[in-house]
Amino acid sequence: MKNSSELLPAGKALEQILTLLDRVDSRRADLPPEQRLGWLRTARIAQNRIQALTGLLTAEAESTQAAERTVGTPITSWIATQ
Repeated sequence: MKNSSELLPAGKALEQILTLLDRVDSRRADLPPEQRLGWLRTARIAQNRIQALTGLLTAEAESTQAAERTVGTPITSWIATQ
């Protein structure tokens, strides 16, 4: 990303998030407790923001009948199969 204030489509941002999560180093044994708590706080903020985006995307897909129009099934059924 060139500029942190550059807006991205939701799909592009989500792809980048997944790519970054695939690169997380699992070696954290020597992490100072303050940093561990800071990372936990940041992870919870990220989780809440992704949860909010998920809710918005779900509502938009439902209101436009995206699942019915694309795969011929209600959104709840589509979500259950994912």
